[in-house]
Amino acid sequence: IAGMTGNLEASLAHFDAALTVARATQNFAVTGAILFNLGATAEKLHRFDRAETGFREAISLAQRLGNAALLLQGTLALAKVHAARGHWGAAFNTACEALELARGSPLQPQTQYLLGELEARFGRFEAAEALYAEALEGFGRRATRGWR
Repeated sequence: IAGMTGNLEASLAHFDAALTVARATQNFAVTGAILFNLGATAEKLHRFDRAETGFREAISLAQRLGNAALLLQGTLALAKVHAARGHWGAAFNTACEALELARGSPLQPQTQYLLGELEARFGRFEAAEALYAEALEGFGRRATRGWR
């Protein structure tokens, strides 16, 4: 784990450097991708403040650019950060936003699964079971179609 942490630390430094260049050149598509990856790396290091900032900035940029994929990925990732911090209400609300964005996308089952976990945490087991069933059905459809 220590070696992996070192690699993640190095990755974080590289993303910071790349972000500076992307912002200076006003390459907004690349900036969004870097912000998302910076957030994901910070999340793996349990630096949730930094992860949240990265995901929020990626979401904001995605909204301005009309980048639906980045908007969905950032929103789902932000919901997971809220959950990791134990901010269950924020996690649930953000996951609901992500599900609206995810309808019909490959991330819909993953989003439904997260919402199922949150519903179970709130003691709403019937809702959780329904979401788990939908997620499993979606994962099954993806498995039979293959990855695209």
